[in-house]
Amino acid sequence: MEDLSTSASPTAVPGGAALARNAFLNFAGLGVPLLAAVIAVPLLVRALGVTRFGLLGLAWASLEYLALLDAGLTRATTQSVATAISRGTRDIRQVVSVSLALLFGVGVVFGGIFAVTAPWLAILLRVPPELHAEAVALFRVVGISVPVVLLMTSMRGVLEGAHRFDLSVATKIPGSLAAVLIPAACAYAGFSLPAMMLIVLAARVVICAVLWRILPRAIPGFAWEVPREWVRLRTIGRFAAWVGVSSVISPILVYLDRFFLAAFASVTAAGYYVGPYEGVTRLLVVPVSLSGVLFPALASMAARGESDVARAGRVVGRAVRQVFLAVLPAVAVAAVFAPLILTVWLGKDYATYSTTALRILAVGVLANALAHVPFAYIQAIGRPDLTARLHIVELIIHVPLTWWLVKRFGISGAAMAWTFRVTLDALLLAIVSAWLRHKGGHRPQMITRRGAYAVAFGALLVLALISTLRVAGARPAFALALASLYVATFVALAWLIALDDAERSAILRLTRLQRAS
Repeated sequence: MEDLSTSASPTAVPGGAALARNAFLNFAGLGVPLLAAVIAVPLLVRALGVTRFGLLGLAWASLEYLALLDAGLTRATTQSVATAISRGTRDIRQVVSVSLALLFGVGVVFGGIFAVTAPWLAILLRVPPELHAEAVALFRVVGISVPVVLLMTSMRGVLEGAHRFDLSVATKIPGSLAAVLIPAACAYAGFSLPAMMLIVLAARVVICAVLWRILPRAIPGFAWEVPREWVRLRTIGRFAAWVGVSSVISPILVYLDRFFLAAFASVTAAGYYVGPYEGVTRLLVVPVSLSGVLFPALASMAARGESDVARAGRVVGRAVRQVFLAVLPAVAVAAVFAPLILTVWLGKDYATYSTTALRILAVGVLANALAHVPFAYIQAIGRPDLTARLHIVELIIHVPLTWWLVKRFGISGAAMAWTFRVTLDALLLAIVSAWLRHKGGHRPQMITRRGAYAVAFGALLVLALISTLRVAGARPAFALALASLYVATFVALAWLIALDDAERSAILRLTRLQRAS
């Protein structure tokens, strides 16, 4: 295998063009699986039925939650790699080796506990008797998958800490595609849910083997070593501990609603909620891809000291505005045209039961999108304790509120609880981020002139789309044409007025780069 370190050597702090390129790569790594999911989800619903699809959705949620029980070591390792490279050191061999060994052990423990308790979990979730055996086997496969998923995501985190998003994305896309396309193909072939997940697990093992070979060739000065210097965990221990608090709490905040729906209503109700939730939250691919790139870049800036504080502040401000401009059109269309979208995508039953939930969730997606940038900033500068404390406060509020709203309003209540929580989270993160930047010597404006333009254009777009729905009525073709015109006008105004010269130049350079490649 060739030495990959020469093709795109890690840099201490990527510039604007490099950040744009990495963001595009990260977006591709998330966007391609998103398109696959849009196609696969309705196929799965038709092949499995709403109840079995709801069971698969619970398995996905369980695996994602268990994969985040890494005590923050994945995030901490990414920051350590970015900081080491920024400072010109290559003493990362033992940090990475020790971290991954510990992560694998954590995965074995938590995955084993989940597998052993699978029968009781199936009872707790009120799985229908005819699906009980299949659910138990499915949850046990989920438990076996945990250590493999932890290793896979952690090794990609090492690449991202070295700003090697090209290689990270090259391994992320196959794994993400396997997670949605394999179940869809297997469902039509008549495979059971556990068999589907076993095949996905095999694909992830192969990807782990590829990453194991790639890392030493991609990062200068890195080589695999037997983990022995466990004392090195102290260097990332405090950071990891606080990130670990968020890693444990955050999935509860995200997935509590669907588990309450299954417990208080039925797995079928959870299925009617999982469909629109999985669809609309895929729009978070934009902020997730951007914040994933910003995290190691901002960590590198923090490692360089006060000289890069002002630059970091400008990067954060621009990123929030860019996320708003990118996400708002899709969110507005999803909220206004929810009945039509659900009918075409998932069928009339989903449109009947899930329209209100989709509209509420769309509002929450916009708030959640804006929260990703300040969240990345706060953790990148070494203050994960603040995000963890915010999550603790949100958990105290969210659990009883979700319990009451789900029991009272069902599917729509679950959407209300999630949207309220992510909106509160975005507000608190914005306040804390502004306070930290002010402490660092940068006085951020809560809203700049270009930010005000973005908000104004967004408000006009929403009003125009609502008017379109009223005027077009039951004429979908006419409504689609008008909506496309309004979105195109919004994009043009955003390009000309809401973006600055540097942002437009970076986008144009990125476009030329992609054409050349």
